[in-house]
Amino acid sequence: MKLLVAFLLLISMVSCGQDRAVIVLEVDQIPRGMVRIEATLEFNGRIFTTETIAPYLKVAPGTAQFSYSYPRNEIGKTKILLKAIADSGCVVGTAMYEVDISRIEAIKGMTSFPGYQLADGINKNLLGIWGSSKNNVWVVGEAGTLLHWDGVCWLDWTDAVHAPSGLTAIDGVTESDVWVAGNDSTIGRFDGQKWDFKPRISGVLSKGNALSIRTFSRSDAWITGISGTSFILYSWDGTAWIDRKNPTNTFDIDTSSKSANSNDNLYSIVGTRSADMMLAGFSRQKSGSPAEQSGLIQKCLTSKADCDQTNNSQDTPFFSVVLPTGADLTADYTAGWTSGANDYWFGVGTGTVPTENTNATILHWEKGKTSSEKVSTDPGVIEAVDYIWGKGADMWINAYDRSAGPLKSNIYVKRAAATTYSKQQDALLDGKVINAIWGSAVDDVWLVGTGGLLVRWDGSKYQSYP
Repeated sequence: MKLLVAFLLLISMVSCGQDRAVIVLEVDQIPRGMVRIEATLEFNGRIFTTETIAPYLKVAPGTAQFSYSYPRNEIGKTKILLKAIADSGCVVGTAMYEVDISRIEAIKGMTSFPGYQLADGINKNLLGIWGSSKNNVWVVGEAGTLLHWDGVCWLDWTDAVHAPSGLTAIDGVTESDVWVAGNDSTIGRFDGQKWDFKPRISGVLSKGNALSIRTFSRSDAWITGISGTSFILYSWDGTAWIDRKNPTNTFDIDTSSKSANSNDNLYSIVGTRSADMMLAGFSRQKSGSPAEQSGLIQKCLTSKADCDQTNNSQDTPFFSVVLPTGADLTADYTAGWTSGANDYWFGVGTGTVPTENTNATILHWEKGKTSSEKVSTDPGVIEAVDYIWGKGADMWINAYDRSAGPLKSNIYVKRAAATTYSKQQDALLDGKVINAIWGSAVDDVWLVGTGGLLVRWDGSKYQSYP
């Protein structure tokens, strides 16, 4: 049901007459949980007045009418900014109305608050998280779930945005330039004010589901993921999204022959710029020699044997990485994290259902040299590393425990001064499935997971939200 709010402020003690312009503003989609409105009126480039209308529901019976009137015989540009405030102090909606007053008259305008509201009772699977600061964090999930943290409250943007499909990955350059990707080649962008799920696309994108998105700059972003037993690979060049899975870019990534349990899905993108980016995924079996290709793929200007990373061109081809003699070519990599330029960490997955005990393992790639680390040594535990995130020298690992019973997560952390990983569980996490991790600092880390799980680490303990 549409709620009409007309805002009235008497600028002077005299009543409004024909020598004053008056704006009556109708506002619909009042956010759930709102208890008051804070209004700021700008007139001819300066703040003309501010007002707090509280509590909202008791201001006046019925339509709760107010209005704004302007100085006598003055015209010009005006802007009315409205903030809907919840009892907690959270901003649960903003609305704006602008008009150029050209005559002394009564003006009737209309605006609306977007449909976001306080997050409450979230039970969807949360799959990705990214933030630009401790007061600006976004979370994405199934069924188009989109949540935002403003430093005080979690807001639910899902109904306001209406993403066309489930959202699985998110990354950004700044708080006003954020990309999300999801199922069925869904791509969306946030410009600081609104979300747009109709980005420009050059040609046709191969169909698939995104698993990773990496934004290097406003004109350089990449998406990868799965498409059946194959992969997707898109890039943003500042103007349009382009399908990069083609004979020019990926001619060396052989997908011509697979065993029954083999595929070439790509799970993660790492790098500090697109010139030195790497892709992580499943190893690929093929005919010919060698019979196995590594699950690590590198963007190189020249060749895989002598990789030249001096060119940022998005047309630069990708090559399967040649691992050192004795390295496991069959390992599947299901996670990746960028520690610094040419300093990357990859999580080893278990591929199909494992048949032997395997503890969580990560591969460290540093300027072409590789080394393997065991994250845990618990006997009888079968784990697949699903997510890696770090801040400075601290590293967080999410490993899926597949030993017995339902799938669950084990969280491991290696502190800056430590040489080993410690298990950092809690009653809030026991038996739960974590899908993504992000933080602004070592004492401000968020973990999101299945069933609406949203947990924050404050440096000493976990706390559940919203």
